[in-house]
Amino acid sequence: MLRVLVSVSGLPEKITVAHSSGYSSLDRAAEQTMRHWRFTPGTRDGKAVPMWVEVPIRFRLNNGN
Repeated sequence: MLRVLVSVSGLPEKITVAHSSGYSSLDRAAEQTMRHWRFTPGTRDGKAVPMWVEVPIRFRLNNGN
């Protein structure tokens, strides 16, 4: 689970690991992938505002088949 601060432009401004996968390489891959995402910014009183969101990330690992 990642916590992402979404900017008023919808870009991920800060990314932290809220709940680790247990593998640092998977956590880093999730963070790097999240940097390419674009969000609809949060609003307050009709204006875009920075907002923290939690994003669940699921990995599917296979044995190379």
